[in-house]
Amino acid sequence: MISISDSNSDNVALYGIIEWFCYHQNYEVFDGGPEVIDRALELHQEAGFEYIVWSAGRSVVEYWSAIPGSTRLCELSDQVGGSSWSYTRDIIDHVCPLRKAQAYCKRNGLSLYARLGMNRHYGASNWTGTTSRFALEHPEYREKAISGETDASRLCYHFQEVRDERIQILMELQSLGVDGLVLDFCRQVPMLRYHESLVDVFKQETGQDPTEFTSQNPEDYREWFQFRADRFTDFMRELRAAHRRQEKELGRACPLLARVPDNVPWLCLAYGLDLDRWFEEDLIDATMLSPFPLCHLAPEGDPAYHINLAHRHGKACIAGIGSKNLITSRSFENSGFYRPKALFAMADALLGQGADGLSVYQSESVLRMNYIFQDIADLGSRRTIRSRLNQIGHVSLPDDYLFGVDWHTQPPDRMHGLGKTVGDRAL
Repeated sequence: MISISDSNSDNVALYGIIEWFCYHQNYEVFDGGPEVIDRALELHQEAGFEYIVWSAGRSVVEYWSAIPGSTRLCELSDQVGGSSWSYTRDIIDHVCPLRKAQAYCKRNGLSLYARLGMNRHYGASNWTGTTSRFALEHPEYREKAISGETDASRLCYHFQEVRDERIQILMELQSLGVDGLVLDFCRQVPMLRYHESLVDVFKQETGQDPTEFTSQNPEDYREWFQFRADRFTDFMRELRAAHRRQEKELGRACPLLARVPDNVPWLCLAYGLDLDRWFEEDLIDATMLSPFPLCHLAPEGDPAYHINLAHRHGKACIAGIGSKNLITSRSFENSGFYRPKALFAMADALLGQGADGLSVYQSESVLRMNYIFQDIADLGSRRTIRSRLNQIGHVSLPDDYLFGVDWHTQPPDRMHGLGKTVGDRAL
């Protein structure tokens, strides 16, 4: 199990969040075959990472699955965002990336956690390479915006069929012998929106129509937020029960980690993530944070809340460093977007708040950048982090709100609002 760290220890547990194909597709590096998977893992080992968080899928699965009707990455098409992913398709057709990564980790003493995006279904015609048959063949499950417009990128967890589809994938991953499961709720909050089936039940129970709410005060939405979160907690209970049964059958522990935005409590609830209840009911074993400012009413994250909540229940919280402005697609050189001072200050602050380790998103790309490799490796030592801060000394940093945050974070003037103010993109 993942334990609370010893604050007196110099060692910092490093978790690399890998999407091995992103480096090749985003930087247009199409040399090599399946051996590039081992190379990505070698880089992590060289940098001192002990834990690998391996991408196992979002809408499609990114491994060889035996689930009837499952859809493998690029199985339906190699079109992803209008680009050809034939390079990735060819590799995954010849080898199961997850099993190859597991074999490497077993040989080299690394822990491998399988990560699944919990509500990222794309659904657009030019994203068929990353959209599953299940999402394509069941438009009735697609979420709705407050306006009633269909959101093909998410499916509604109000439906048992949607819950079962995710649980089935997670149970297969557990059966493959991974060291843990990372439920990625950052892809893509909110977990529930305004599907009419959900809205109708709320209207029957409360006499209120949430599509008519216009207030800018989060408190006025609390009953609706809690209602949606309660429905999602039902899913978490079903998942935990299946997970516990299979743990017993397999005779080995497989911790459940929830990767969540580091937002303030009310905003987490708005996204369907009732973390207090999840910990109280022992539905998860740890959290992993992504710095993810999204709503203009709460532009600052609150990692201390998340760390203290986990510790209060005797569980760990892994802090997060996003890849925004650590790297930039198709650029192998630092043109000024990356600043070591900001990286080490961020890491030092998170560890000072009690984080039990650091995760680095898109580490498969980050570690291939010569300008940052050693800096990332230095995050494995508290003393080195402080030493590097002292060496760099005073640097006047730009007021860059987006450094080290989640890749999907927007500038403050484009952040989501409440109700109808920004078309309900977030809530």
